[in-house]
Amino acid sequence: MTDVEGNTRQSSAPENPYANSNALTPHDPIHILKRLVYMGISGYGLLHFNFYNVVFKSPHIRHEWFKIGLAATIALLGIKAYVELFEGRFNKKTVNYDNFPQSTHAAIVLFLLSSLAFHIALWPHYRWNSVVVLSLAFFGVILQFLLLVPSWVQNIVSFVVLTFFLQQYQ
Repeated sequence: MTDVEGNTRQSSAPENPYANSNALTPHDPIHILKRLVYMGISGYGLLHFNFYNVVFKSPHIRHEWFKIGLAATIALLGIKAYVELFEGRFNKKTVNYDNFPQSTHAAIVLFLLSSLAFHIALWPHYRWNSVVVLSLAFFGVILQFLLLVPSWVQNIVSFVVLTFFLQQYQ
C-alpha cells in the first residue's frame, strides 16, 4: 500500500485564479478598442456638456480656482515626469512606493488639490453635473489615454496639451 498523501506536494502560496495563460494582455486589440470606445463616449459627453466653451467663456466659472487646479496639475505632471523619466529611466531605480514615499505623498496631495479646485471652479455653472463632467474628463479621457500609451508619450502629450491650454486660457 502506498501513501498517496505523502506524494502530493503542498505549496505555501495559494493558487492565483487570475494567472490564466489565455488571459488578454493590456495591449491586446480588444483592450485598445475598449479604451478608445471609452474615450470616444467620454469625449462625446464632454461635447454634450459644452465643456470647452464653458471653461473659456462662462462668467459662472471661478477662474481663480481653475488656475489653482491647473497649477496643481502641472506640478503633478512635473513630479510624475521626474520620478518616471529621470529616476526610473535614467538612474535605473525601480519606481514604487518604497523608493519614492515623499513623491507619492506629494502626488496624492496635488491630485486631491487639483480635483477639489476643479470641482469648486465648475460648481457654479454645472452644479451636481460637475461630478459627471470631471469624471468624464478624468476617468473617461485622461485615465484611458494613460493606460493606452507608454509613460514617455504621456509626458510629452501632457506637456503639449497643458501648454496649449495655458496659452488659450486667460
